[in-house]
Amino acid sequence: VDLAGSNFNALNDEKKMKQATLNIIKATGMTLLGINSFKLDPQGVSVVATLAESHLTIHTWPEHGKALIDLFTCGAGFDLQQALPIVVKQYEGD
Repeated sequence: VDLAGSNFNALNDEKKMKQATLNIIKATGMTLLGINSFKLDPQGVSVVATLAESHLTIHTWPEHGKALIDLFTCGAGFDLQQALPIVVKQYEGD
């Protein structure tokens, strides 16, 4: 997912991006196995969540108001189309 329209402060806040990732996992019923986040220099954040179903990652470019999100699942009961509004809202995109 290419996310656009997010504000610099949100995309540059490691704690906020990690919490948003946890919120997405909880709201969609996925199973978290582990999560790591990194604040990049001079700006940007990467969050990698390993899921029982696969993974969720976000890499941000706050200077452009953009982020690249990968959400992969191997669960037959997961509907990515239903998850997209949750993802966009949590990561504060348009």
